Amino acid sequence: MKWKWSGLAVCALTIANVCGSLAVCRGQEAETESVTISAAKAPVPALHYRFWPSVREGKTVSAMPMFTRACFMMEESPETSKELNEVYELLGKGDWSPELKARAEAILANRESVQDELERATDCMEIHFDLNIRDKDLMERISLLLPEVQKSRSLARLLIVRAHTEARAGDWDAFSRTVTTLFRVAEMAGHDNAFLVGRLVRYAIVSVTLDLIESTSQFEDCPNFYWALASVPQGLFDVERALEWERENPLIIFGIDPLPNEPIGAAAAATQLRKTIDTLRNIGSISGSGSSNNFDLGSAQMFGGLYVAGAAAGCREMLKNDATWADRVDELSDAEAVLRANQTECRRLVDEFFSWALLPTSIRDPYLAAAESKLEEPMMGSPVLPAKWTVQLLLPALRAVYRAEHRMQNRFVEAINLQAIRAAVVENSLPADVDQLPLPAWPGFGDRPDNWYKRLTNSVAEWKRVDEKKPGQFKNVKV
Repeated sequence: MKWKWSGLAVCALTIANVCGSLAVCRGQEAETESVTISAAKAPVPALHYRFWPSVREGKTVSAMPMFTRACFMMEESPETSKELNEVYELLGKGDWSPELKARAEAILANRESVQDELERATDCMEIHFDLNIRDKDLMERISLLLPEVQKSRSLARLLIVRAHTEARAGDWDAFSRTVTTLFRVAEMAGHDNAFLVGRLVRYAIVSVTLDLIESTSQFEDCPNFYWALASVPQGLFDVERALEWERENPLIIFGIDPLPNEPIGAAAAATQLRKTIDTLRNIGSISGSGSSNNFDLGSAQMFGGLYVAGAAAGCREMLKNDATWADRVDELSDAEAVLRANQTECRRLVDEFFSWALLPTSIRDPYLAAAESKLEEPMMGSPVLPAKWTVQLLLPALRAVYRAEHRMQNRFVEAINLQAIRAAVVENSLPADVDQLPLPAWPGFGDRPDNWYKRLTNSVAEWKRVDEKKPGQFKNVKV
């Protein structure tokens, strides 16, 4: 990006993709995008604009009933959904023709009840909404959580259409309130009971909200939103709670609760194995994976018969390493021996894998890399346990998850630092060091490049930032 400031203190941006932190071009002419950004001092009072409810505004009331009602109210026909998506895309490209303005206003007028519910939810700070999924099997959990995740995208697009109309009208107080609602909707979409998919939807909503703020920063009268962004809690980006729920997914397949220390009997074990077969078959159909390593889902029917007969002896040998059953394996039926061996192995693999995630961020990555490589190793020897295939399929790639978290944190930090630079260039005097900005530059996370800020002239600086669409690469930005 190259931002040159003159007259009304606006800038032109030239974006070049680079490889790594050395800013080496990738062998082809850099793609260029021009954007105009206005300079703006911080507002007075500083917190006139906020993107998160204050303690006084916030209520200890659950936002989730209103959020869920808004999801249901957002039921759309293919035609209305297409119209919303088209208007959203055109607004994102900077279009504001009289025709598009009329289309945007019609969309908002037809969905006033949805917006009213989201407005009511904005200041309700409780988001725990217990769907009682603890006692549900895996497929029931997925079906309970998917509808609101899918609707969250449409809610966010509706709010962004509204924010664009408010910005075009110069109603920055209303714009600020809509952005606050967007950040709260992002939080609700990844609420306390959601899995990792909820967090990823949250990141997506935050990302398009930051794009909105950057695009409206092109307007000459757009206020500086440095402190408004600073009001958003950093906990919005945490993935730890979602990963705890993800950890349970493989365990559910073979029974989430450890089996008792006394035999449960052949009939009960066979019933649990049949449930396991059904779940594995459903997972295979959803993932499109028919087999993995040595375990073939197409042969899952044999799991209750031929597999049990063939694997029982090996499973009994495994259970001899368990202090509870070392001298009692003969008390177990073949079905129960297979069930217990798979449950034990599943829990061992899951705990061994997730334990490395508890390490401090600064030392965690190489240990997670080793754990992921070990988990991906083919199953060898006898018996072949479907427990390992299940763990391989259902556990997330933790390093990728944490990188997504860091990219989102960096994206947010970069949005704040853009506002800090907007404030600095009001006087047409960029500092030599980023630490000398009047509004402090925020530090990045993890994969941020070194020497990310370098002043070239009083009005031009070089800035490297993470390319969120190309992990591991950076955009070379001249400011």
